[in-house]
Amino acid sequence: MTPRTGERSNNMAHVRTGTLNGRSGTGLIIVILGLIFLFQNIYPEFRFWRSLGKLWPLFLVALGIYMILNGLKFRRGTVDYIGSGHNRFVGDMKLEFRGKEIGDVSTSQVIGDLTVDLIGAVLKPGENHFSVSSVIGDTRIHVPANFPLKLSARGLLGDISFDNKTEEGFFPKLEHKDDNYDASSDKLHIMIGGVIGDLTVQRIGNAN
Repeated sequence: MTPRTGERSNNMAHVRTGTLNGRSGTGLIIVILGLIFLFQNIYPEFRFWRSLGKLWPLFLVALGIYMILNGLKFRRGTVDYIGSGHNRFVGDMKLEFRGKEIGDVSTSQVIGDLTVDLIGAVLKPGENHFSVSSVIGDTRIHVPANFPLKLSARGLLGDISFDNKTEEGFFPKLEHKDDNYDASSDKLHIMIGGVIGDLTVQRIGNAN
């Protein structure tokens, strides 16, 4: 049956995102190109393309300054979220799975904070897999305490926290598996990878 207008199918997760609008993004690119050409006029020996391999981090610096000074413009809404996942380049993102099945999901975030709320979600029969990858930004996942859980988390720089355990510094790594995980028919395996930022998995509620 085709959902009526205004209805959402059960395999959609609610998403709230923050993004740079098109005009702001174009303006940022123009500013960066202007600075490059100005620098080349002042220092004729400077060759942009030859130096690009060393200077590309300036793009991240400029983008970070823009985000700090101007902030992100947020929009609320829903995005179709079939099992393959959801990806975002710039901006904060929140995924909500209340009343939704998990199954096999992957999501990635390049620049920005990511929050995944699994409270009220439903496990599919067997092992459910939730994979998260981020480059710059914090990742926080809320998990129902009654979900049999296995966690595999790795980072480059930042803290990894779960329950009362915290790994910090360079190349942190945290592994966990509930005692009843192998024997459970429905269970969740969360895999997190991050480059720069904190990774947090927090159990919510009481275990059965």
